[in-house]
Formats: sequence, C-alpha cells, structure tokens
Amino acid sequence: MNRRFVNLVMHYAGGQYSVHHLDASQLFYKSTEAAAKIGKQAIKEFPELRRVPAASFQFKPFRSSHYHLIRGADLFGPFGDSKILCVDGVGHNLVYDTVSHSAQAMPMMHTPKGPMAISLSIPCTQLHATSAAACEYYGTDPSKESYIFQRVKGNHSESVYIMDMSPRCLTPFEVLSFSSKGWLWRHLPPPPFLRDPMYEPRWDSAVAVKGNTIFVSPSIAQEKCIGTYSFDTVTQKWDKAGEWVLPFLGKAEFVPEFGLWFGFSPYRPYNLCATGSLDSPEVKSVFADLVPPEDWSFTDLYLVYLGSGRFCTAKYYHAGDDDAFDTGFVFNGVEVVHHDRARELRLIKSNDYQTGELLMIKHKSKCATNIGIKCVL
Repeated sequence: MNRRFVNLVMHYAGGQYSVHHLDASQLFYKSTEAAAKIGKQAIKEFPELRRVPAASFQFKPFRSSHYHLIRGADLFGPFGDSKILCVDGVGHNLVYDTVSHSAQAMPMMHTPKGPMAISLSIPCTQLHATSAAACEYYGTDPSKESYIFQRVKGNHSESVYIMDMSPRCLTPFEVLSFSSKGWLWRHLPPPPFLRDPMYEPRWDSAVAVKGNTIFVSPSIAQEKCIGTYSFDTVTQKWDKAGEWVLPFLGKAEFVPEFGLWFGFSPYRPYNLCATGSLDSPEVKSVFADLVPPEDWSFTDLYLVYLGSGRFCTAKYYHAGDDDAFDTGFVFNGVEVVHHDRARELRLIKSNDYQTGELLMIKHKSKCATNIGIKCVL
C-alpha cells in the first residue's frame, strides 16, 4: 500500500509537539519520464516548502518541578503502518492513529529512555505471542496466548521495540506488545555491547530488521568498531553476528519489491544505498539522492518508504560557520526502478546498465527553514 503523506513531528516553545501530514506529491513529478528528464538538470537552489499543513494531533509531555531529575527524552516512532508512538521523558506514552485521528493511551514504560534511543516497529506474530519467554514473563501458557491472539478483535498484530544505546539506562530495552493481559511494556535482555569496555555511546550506530531478528552495529567508526549483534525477537536472545558492521548510518528500511535493505551511507554526503544481505553485508548500490553545497553538514537523517519504489529522504543541515549559519531540513523525492523497467521507459540505453541493476531517478527537492521539526516519520 502506497503512502500519501510524510509525517512531520513539530516541536514548539513550551515543550508541546504536533503532528503534520506533508503531502508526498509535493516531492514528485507526475511521471517517472518527466522526472528523469528534469532530474538531469543541476539544482542551483532548493525551493522553499509550501506552508506546512495544519496540525492533525497535538501531544503535550508531562512536566513537573522534578522533571530535571529525570534523564529521559521525548521520543516518537512508527507503530505499524499508520500509527505513531509518542513517549514523554517520564515514560508516559500513547499511540496516535493517523487514519482515524484517534489516540490510545498505553501503560508506562519501565524506565524513561534517553535521546540515543532507537525505536523499531515489528509485526507481532503468533510465534511472538506464544514464545516461552513471553509466556514466562506474563505467567500464562502458550495455548491461552494463542487463543487470545487469534480470537480477540482489533488490531493487535503490531509491536514496537525501544532500545536505549546508553549504558546508564536502568532498563535499556523494552517492547510494547499485546497479550492476554492487554497492551504491556515488557523489559527485554539488555544489549551485551552495553557491558563491553570498548563501547562508547555514539551517534554513528546502525540498525536493521530481518524477519524476526534485529541487527545492531553499535558503532560503525573503524577505531571504535565492536562488530554487529543480533537479537531474536521470538526467543529473546542476543548473539554476536560478527565483527563486520552494517553499511548504514541509522535505521535501514527493508523494501520487499526489491528484496533489499535501503539506508544512508555512513560517509558524507550520506547517499542513499542498498544491500541484499545483512549477514556480512556489502553495498549493492549507491544513489546520490542529494548533492549538497560544500558548506553544508548534516546531523539528522530520515528515510521514509512511500511504496512503488518511491522514497522521501529528509536531511537536517547546518550551513555556514558559527558566526553566520542557517539550519533546516531538505526533503528529496526519489524513485528507484529496476533495469528492465528503466529500459521499457527508455530512460537508459540497453548497454548502460547490467540486468538486475537499479536506477535512481530524482524528482523534486524542497527546503524547510525556521520551523521546529523534531523528526520525520
């Protein structure tokens, strides 16, 4: 199913947040052929994004006189295909449905998570619901959990995992999932790399999901590399996957149409790239989704898959020096097509690409400055 909107979480003075739905059509031309023709022209400047749509939902985190003693951060992450998990720095949380525009309160997390926390939305299957680890935690048996999972009405086949990459967090790894006792947060075994004396919390981590397994590269910097770890979400056990690292920066997105994981290269200018395996992976393709000015540096990167080979990349940039600088987000609409499809559309010559290769087509780029975007989902 294709997505019509890109969700923007905005942050305002006073600590309040709001969710806005950016129409993804602003980032794409009417046809692939038109984009291929226009996209070859060099971009001299980035048009300003039209006025951000009105907020569809507002979220006000809990604050108190003792808030400064709590080392938590306000977090937002995808929850299934059309929902957003909103968590405040204390651990209160709710799920906002972007389709029905309704909100559902959820139980508190065991402990607040810090700004280095990573959230992952993973479908909850009957294997998860009836796993020995889950049944032992809830004090139930597999037959009861199986009955509840199959018979209870409503959408409860979603779960979200939140992992704090800081070793200071008391409960660094939790999952929100449905059971015979309703929606509950369940603490999970902490990542073993948090106890590694060589590990230092950094922003250059990478994470990807393959089926029921989460792969995490705590640090992709060669001088601090401690390999990659895997977590089985059914057995709830950690393992050392290898000494290699994922070839991404941040979260990678699996796209079934291509059978590939897409993410951002860990090297400037952080191009879109893809790999076909998470077991000692190698980069299959690199796509220059954005050619930034020389004085631009990036801090936050977001990748949203819209369906039908189309992506939105959003990069938070810092331009200029400390005396005169500018900040903002640049949004890019890009489309990835197979070699055969590109040849059908006469976008390439027969001998330009080898069979099986992918071609990236740039669509539109928009810039958003002087607005407080917290994250892009």
